[in-house]
Amino acid sequence: MSLFDRFRRRKAEDHPLTAASKRTVAELEEFLTSRTGVEGFIEPPTSTYAMTLCLVAGDGESVRRAVKHEKQAVKLCDEHGVPVYDARIVGYPQRMKDYQRGVRRQRVDLDQLPPLEVASDAPGEERLPGASEDPQRGDDDAGDGDGRGQRPDDPREG
Repeated sequence: MSLFDRFRRRKAEDHPLTAASKRTVAELEEFLTSRTGVEGFIEPPTSTYAMTLCLVAGDGESVRRAVKHEKQAVKLCDEHGVPVYDARIVGYPQRMKDYQRGVRRQRVDLDQLPPLEVASDAPGEERLPGASEDPQRGDDDAGDGDGRGQRPDDPREG
C-alpha cells in the first residue's frame, strides 16, 4: 500500500459495501436451484449495509447476500423464474419469521384430509325446524306477508 492509495478513487464495483463477488452470486444461484418456492426480497442500502437480496424458500429458509444494485438482483431472479419484491413495500413472508423462530409448518396432502360431506335436499331428508318450504317466500314473524315482522296482536299496531 503506497502513501497515496487512500486518495485514489475507487470504482463503485470495488467498494467493499457494494461489491457482489462471484462467490456471493454463486451462493445465491445455489440457493435458487436447490430450493423450491423461492421468492426474492430486495432490501435497500443503509449507512451500514449495502443493498442486499434476501431469498426465502418455500419452507421459510432464507439467505441474505449483498448485490451491486437492484438490476443485478432482478436479473438473477429472472434467470431462475423467481418473483422479486421490494422488502420496504411488502415486508417479509410469515414463513420466514416462523422458520427463524423454529416453528415448522406441516404440509398436508389432499389424501390426508377427510372426505368432504355435502348436504343435499334429497327426498326423505329432514329439514331444520323453521325452515321455509318455499325459498322464494321469506317468512316474517307475523306471516301476514307485509314484511314488517310484527305480530297481529302487537299493541303498536294502530
